[in-house]
Amino acid sequence: MKNVLITSALLIAIMLVWQRVHYTADVIAAPFFAYCCYCVFVKNRHKFLMKNTDFTHIPTQKGTF
Repeated sequence: MKNVLITSALLIAIMLVWQRVHYTADVIAAPFFAYCCYCVFVKNRHKFLMKNTDFTHIPTQKGTF
């Protein structure tokens, strides 16, 4: 499965450049930026994900649904 995903990503990158619908530098830099975004999320995921899944602390208005 990993080989299929890598092959398809490379084919899409080649086709984008070949069709001249995207700049070459953008196509080359995109995997690196995506990986950097992934690393930032993994490093800071405790800030992005809710630690407390108990929703009893959320105040509600009486009489509304």
